Amino acid sequence: MTKDNMSNPNFKKILREIHTTGDAIQSCISLLDCRNNDNKTPLHEAAQFARFESVKLLLEHGADVNALKKADWTPLMLACTKIDEIELDENNYRTVEVLVRNGAAINYGNKDGWTALHLITREGDVRILELLLEHDLDVGRVTRNGRTALHVSALHGRLDMTKKLIDIGLDVNKKDSCGNTPLHESVLSENLEIVDVLVQNEADLNCRNKSDFSILHLASCQGNINVIQYIISVLNADINVCTINGFTPLHCAARNKQLNAYEYLLLKGANRTVQEPLHCAARNKQLNAYEYLLLKGANRTVQDKFGRLPADYLLI
Repeated sequence: MTKDNMSNPNFKKILREIHTTGDAIQSCISLLDCRNNDNKTPLHEAAQFARFESVKLLLEHGADVNALKKADWTPLMLACTKIDEIELDENNYRTVEVLVRNGAAINYGNKDGWTALHLITREGDVRILELLLEHDLDVGRVTRNGRTALHVSALHGRLDMTKKLIDIGLDVNKKDSCGNTPLHESVLSENLEIVDVLVQNEADLNCRNKSDFSILHLASCQGNINVIQYIISVLNADINVCTINGFTPLHCAARNKQLNAYEYLLLKGANRTVQEPLHCAARNKQLNAYEYLLLKGANRTVQDKFGRLPADYLLI
């Protein structure tokens, strides 16, 4: 059957059966290839909601195990996304298992280069990762922007997944297309447990991304005091570390209106004589930050390399 929209009574009929019982779907077998407006088949729907009996029955009657919906997602990829209902966890595992047993392409990548591996590490079950590892899962696959599964687990705060991926040998210092490592991502996720796990497994503390940002630069942009404190006090990071353009963590805090972070960095010894934060706040018309920096002692009379005062940028 050709692609239909969601109002297609055939798709709606089989959809109802998928969410009831496996036996009831018998009467709808002839409709197993119908599609909705997302190009989803009944197998996509059943897999996404861990309807194991329906998945099994659809496969037994010839449903395409590797059918693609919009954005090039397979039923297996949908089955690897998070299931919120605890009682469905076991069915979710069995669903993935039967899809794999029936020829699901476990290493297939969609238009963005995401595979089942990336989806599991973002929001799936560690047991499903272990299941796919038994079936030649390519753990080194990267997305179109160069992100490994470890980048994904670190960014999304998946401590269990992060530990597992490190255990099976993923590179903790692999950079994506932006130059970020999993350590950069863990700082962005503000998850100190993951930061610590990566550090304990020899993550490069001095790594820089393509913006020449260190992890302290990123933490200062985010403004999370606990992460900043950990990086300075536990990892002994240089509080005045500069990018190639002379941009410091203090600049990051000012530019992103992270006033608490700015004050904390000053408290810990950041160089307050650097005037760029005041110019930066003025250029970006961040008046609250501008006034705050003046209260903290920033010199309004210092010119930048263009000979301009901070106040000059307020008038541009």
